[in-house]
Amino acid sequence: MHAVAKGKSVNDYPLKQLYLKILVGVAIVDSFISCLRTELGKALPGPEAHAAMLPPWRRGDPGNAAATAEPSVFRDAAVLILLYEQDGHWCFPLIERSADPGPHSRQIALPGGSLEKGESAEHAAFREFEEELGVPCAGCELLGSLTPLLVPVSRFRILPFIAFSPTMPVFKPAPAEVADWFPVRIQHVAHDGCRSNAEVRHGEETRLAPCFQLSGRTVWGATAMVLAEFASVLGSVFGRIPSCAGSDPV
Repeated sequence: MHAVAKGKSVNDYPLKQLYLKILVGVAIVDSFISCLRTELGKALPGPEAHAAMLPPWRRGDPGNAAATAEPSVFRDAAVLILLYEQDGHWCFPLIERSADPGPHSRQIALPGGSLEKGESAEHAAFREFEEELGVPCAGCELLGSLTPLLVPVSRFRILPFIAFSPTMPVFKPAPAEVADWFPVRIQHVAHDGCRSNAEVRHGEETRLAPCFQLSGRTVWGATAMVLAEFASVLGSVFGRIPSCAGSDPV
């Protein structure tokens, strides 16, 4: 899983030196995963982190306040941030949803969807990931969850989970649900320079909303709010393991 230094082949290293490099790589992976799992088990920033990416038209909205007070009117949907290593960076996929009549048509999102009857949220997160991106999740490790998030426009309660894949996934998106997908490096999510405001399409209107600029895409709304909380958790992890933060946020 861990490549040796760029421009070098395995044969360029003495066996002992190569063995040490592999051990260091494994230790970094284990430390990051362990620290992330620990941080996810602590009290989460929740609404405080979400607020940074809350669209301005939802602030102080009495309808939204009423919805928050009555979560039973919402359907549960699980989404998954699946971490993996690519070219020495920690990444996860985001998708562009296919066109449909719903309010989230063509939006950038985390893979996920509604819970089936009797299904746990964790199982739904992995099942939906497999269905949308064609990646078997049998070998993936669940690390924890983020704070549930209500989405009034579609009456969903989003349940975000974070997992780790020990191998680089091969993505085979389902065209009926996924128009496109792209990888995101975690240091970009955690870097303030990737946050901005942009004009977005909301219903029949174009409005200004806070967003992430990731891999040339504008990520706003519920997905951005989930990622804002993830960024806060990553900040704590990076504080404990600076080498995981990376140095290139662009």
